[in-house]
Amino acid sequence: MLLPPKFAQFFSWGYSDCGIRLFRDRETLSVFEFLHEDQITKASVSETGQLLFTAGQDNAINVYSIVNTGDTSCVDRKYDVQ
Repeated sequence: MLLPPKFAQFFSWGYSDCGIRLFRDRETLSVFEFLHEDQITKASVSETGQLLFTAGQDNAINVYSIVNTGDTSCVDRKYDVQ
């Protein structure tokens, strides 16, 4: 999934640690582990690129704030929807 506004970074999921990876080209910028208790099945980013939405096999929908920390990014959990 490409990230707005420049679409130069992208997220990938489906890892055994129930996490998401953030890449630029082929370089790993950030690793977000254990975002769910089971596999992530869907992910989306808001048009502004500031919110990350994830859904998983654990029947949870999570919303995270994407925080740019210079060279990397981090996520801060905002809401859990059960």
